[in-house]
Amino acid sequence: MTTKEELVQAFVNPQLNEVFKQKEPINLFLKGLVGSGISLVTAAVFKETRNPMLLVVNDREEGAYLFNDLENLIGENRVFFFPGSSRLPYQTERTDNANVLQRAELLSRLSDTEKHVIVVTYPEALGEKVATRKQLKQNT
Repeated sequence: MTTKEELVQAFVNPQLNEVFKQKEPINLFLKGLVGSGISLVTAAVFKETRNPMLLVVNDREEGAYLFNDLENLIGENRVFFFPGSSRLPYQTERTDNANVLQRAELLSRLSDTEKHVIVVTYPEALGEKVATRKQLKQNT
């Protein structure tokens, strides 16, 4: 029986890892991966390079699936989901308090502590305003 660590190790690619070990931020577009392939490649690169990652996917549903895969492969303390704050687009009065809390916790963690994490999000969530580091510290 194959463990998840052995499965992730099977997706280690030395050439891809060398690209990620550079000090400059990079944008990478992977195509041709299906199912959990993107999760396995991401987990392998993350474990080998120890770099923080921001993964932007098409929508909330795709992000939730990727987040769950990565959380199972890497662990709960290293993978975070950055959701949009409202339930419906362009209806700010319909905010979801759980999502607002999740966003604030992630921002707090990124500003204060460990930076070796993976953040999974989608364009609508990135488009929303967030509190500044100073505002976040004042209100925490």
